[in-house]
Amino acid sequence: MRHEAADVRPTSSLTNYLSQMLGSPVTDQTGLTGSFNFALEPSAALLEPGQSWSDRVREAVLAFGFKLETKNLPSEVTVVDRCERPSEN
Repeated sequence: MRHEAADVRPTSSLTNYLSQMLGSPVTDQTGLTGSFNFALEPSAALLEPGQSWSDRVREAVLAFGFKLETKNLPSEVTVVDRCERPSEN
């Protein structure tokens, strides 16, 4: 199965893909501009015992020469604190 992160797209496409695959926010701090042609192909068939899908994604990213670091960064969050049914007109 092929999971394409991007095809001639900016690195923001890769960060969006990684956010979805890793289940946490990813911020692009590469400073790269322009568009690039790249595709990630982490294979679930190659999972070692005890290895997670996010481990495979991280390995695929490292193969590109990117470095993933866990950092605490400020971010915007939208919170829905209540929801009401619309009134009938």
